[in-house]
Amino acid sequence: MPVYFHRPSGLEFRLSRAQRDMQRSRSCGVLLCKEDALIQRDDNPRNITELILYQVVDTGLTNGHNGAPDRLRRLASLSPSNPNLLRVLDGMKFSGDLKNGQATLRVELSKQTNCLTEYICEVQEVDSKGKELITSSRLLQQPDQSSIKDDLYDQSFTSPLLMRLLSVVQGLDVKLATTENFLKDKLNSVEDRALDLRKELTDKLHSLENSLQSQLTTFEKSSDKMETKLSSVEAKLSSVETKLSSVETKLSSVETNLSSVETKLSSVEIKLSYVETKLTSIEDSWEDKAENLQKELTNKLNSLEISLQKEASINFKKVEDKLCHLEAKLASIDSDALQQKVLSTIKDQVDEHFIKVLNATEKADDTLNKTAGLVTALRYDNTNFQNDIMARYKNVFENVSRNMEEMFLQNTNLTSSMAKSLLHFKSDLDLSFDRIEVLINGSVANTLISLQCLKSGLNSSISAEVESVSEDFFVRQTGKENTPVPQQPATSAYPVLCRSNILGLKIPILCDTLTENGGWIVIQRRSRGDVDFYRNWASYKEGFGKFDTDFWLGLENIHAITRSGKYELRVDLKYNGQSKYAVYDNFSLAGEDENYKITVGSYTGTAGDGLSSHDGQQFSTYDRHNDKDTSKNCASLYTGAWWYFSMGCHHSNLNGKWQASSFKGPRWRGFTRSEPASFTEMKIRRLGD
Repeated sequence: MPVYFHRPSGLEFRLSRAQRDMQRSRSCGVLLCKEDALIQRDDNPRNITELILYQVVDTGLTNGHNGAPDRLRRLASLSPSNPNLLRVLDGMKFSGDLKNGQATLRVELSKQTNCLTEYICEVQEVDSKGKELITSSRLLQQPDQSSIKDDLYDQSFTSPLLMRLLSVVQGLDVKLATTENFLKDKLNSVEDRALDLRKELTDKLHSLENSLQSQLTTFEKSSDKMETKLSSVEAKLSSVETKLSSVETKLSSVETNLSSVETKLSSVEIKLSYVETKLTSIEDSWEDKAENLQKELTNKLNSLEISLQKEASINFKKVEDKLCHLEAKLASIDSDALQQKVLSTIKDQVDEHFIKVLNATEKADDTLNKTAGLVTALRYDNTNFQNDIMARYKNVFENVSRNMEEMFLQNTNLTSSMAKSLLHFKSDLDLSFDRIEVLINGSVANTLISLQCLKSGLNSSISAEVESVSEDFFVRQTGKENTPVPQQPATSAYPVLCRSNILGLKIPILCDTLTENGGWIVIQRRSRGDVDFYRNWASYKEGFGKFDTDFWLGLENIHAITRSGKYELRVDLKYNGQSKYAVYDNFSLAGEDENYKITVGSYTGTAGDGLSSHDGQQFSTYDRHNDKDTSKNCASLYTGAWWYFSMGCHHSNLNGKWQASSFKGPRWRGFTRSEPASFTEMKIRRLGD
C-alpha cells in the first residue's frame, strides 16, 4: 500500500491509498492531517488556533493560462471552539479532535476522483508573544500504477491522464511564479498605501487631539461656570437651612403656646367643674331651705287658723251666753223704754265686739299676706341668684371660648402662612434645581455627544480606508447569513450613532454592537424604573426617556426606520436572575393613519412566543383606545401602552407599570407569566435585501 506524505515543521500530512480487494472496497484511501504543538521547534511555545483542510478545485486552466490562482474548497476544520468533528460529506467521512495541543483530522475517501484530488492542510498558531504563524502542507498525488493494472474496470488512470497531470504541474509552476510576482507587486502597493495611510492617520490624530483639547477647554469653562452656580446653590441652601431653623423655632414657640393654652383650658375646665359643683350644692341647699320654710309657714298658718277658729267659737259662745242672759233680764223688765235702752246698749257692745273680731281677722290676713310675700320674695331671690350665677358662668365660658377660638385661629393662620411660605419656597427651590440640572445635563450631554460624533467620524474615515485596502486580500465574513456588516466600527457595547439621518431621522439612535454580531438599533429599554411609561399618545409617538437609563424611541421614529427595509426584532428579558430572549424574523410598524399597526414574523428563542398573538393589532394608550373591544380600555386596565387585542388584551405588556404584578407590569407570558420582568430591551436589525 503506497503512502504519500509531507511533513514541514512538525505538520504531518499524508494519504494512505487502500488496495482493492475482490469485493471492491468502499474506501480508496485515508487522508491524515496532524499537528503536534508540544514538539519544541525553538524556545517559543505555540498554541493551535485552527487546523483547516482544503481541496484544490480544478478551474479548467490546466496550462496556467493567465496565471490564475487555484480555487480552494474548505472541507473541514478544528478549533478550540469546535474541538471535535464527525460527519460525512460528498462521499468523504470526516473525524477529528483537538486536545492537549494536538490536532488530528482524518478523512476516509470513497471516490477515486477524491483520491486523485490535490489537498492542502493548513495550521494556524499563536506563540507566547502573540505572533500569528501559519504553516501549510500541499499534497499532490500520483495514481497507483499497480492498482491501475489490476483494476480493469477503471479506465480513469491512463497515460493521457498522466500527461495531463504533468501538464497541470507545469502550469502550476507558471501560476506560482506569476502569483509570486503578483503578490510582490501587491505587497509593495500595500506598503506604499500603508505609509500614506499612516501619515493620514497621524494627521487626523493630531487634528483629533486639537479638537479634543478644544472640547476639554470648553468643558473646563463650563465646569467653572457650573462650580459657580453650585456655589450659589450651596449659598441658597445655607439660607434655606437658616430659614428652616427659624421656622422650626417658630413652630416650637407655637407648640409652646398651644401647650400653655391647653394648660389654661384644663384649668378653666377644672374651675368650671368646681363652679358647677358649687351651683348644684347651692341650688340643693336653697331648695331644702325653701321647702323647710314653706313647711314651717304652712304649719304656723294652720296653727293660727285653728287658734282663731277656737277663739272665735269661744267669743261667739260668750256672746250667745250674754244674749241669753240679757234676754232673761229683758223678760223680767216690763218697760219698753228700758228694753229699748238695753237693746241699744247690747247692740253697741255687739257691734264693738264684731269690730274687734274683724280687726283681728284683718290683722291675721295681713300677717298671712306678709308671710306669702316673704315666701315669694325668697323664691324670686333664689331664682335671680341662680340666673345671675348661670349668666356669670355663661359669660366666663363664652369669654374663654372666644379667647381660645381667637388663639386657635391665630395659630392656624400662622401655621397656614408658614406652610404657604414653605410651599412657595420649596417650589422656587425645586424650579432652581430643575434649571440647574437641565443646564448641567445639557452641557454634559452636548459635550459627550460632540465627542462621540467626532470620534465616530474619525473611526468612519479610518474604517473606510482600512476596508478599501483589506477588501483585495480578505474575504468579508459575518457571523450570521444575510447580516450586513456595520458601516463603522463600534466604540463601545452601546455607542450613540449621531448621524442617524442615514435612516431619515433627525435624532440620535442607540446601537448594540455586541449581541449576535451587533448591528441592532435599540427601540425600548427598561432597567431601573426611573421613567414613567404610563403616558399618553403624544408621548409614545415622539418618544421619551434617556439612553443611559430607560427610554422609548418613539412610534414615528420606529415606523420611519422599518419602512426603509426589512427588519428583524429581538427582545431580551431578565426575570428571577435568568436571562432569555425572543427573535422574530420580520418586524415593521405602519404609519399613524393605521395607528402604528404591528407586523411580526416567525418566532425563535428561549423566552417563549409572547408577540405573535399581537400581530396586526393597533397601538393603544390610555387616552387613545384602538383595541377592538369597546367594553374596556386595555391600556388603562393594565397600566401600559401596547398593541392590545380584544380577548384578554395581551400576552406581553413590556410598557406596563414597573414592578406591578397581576398582568399589569412588563410581563412576557412564556417567561414571567403574570409577574413583571426586571429588565426588558427591544431592538431591531436590518436584514439583507
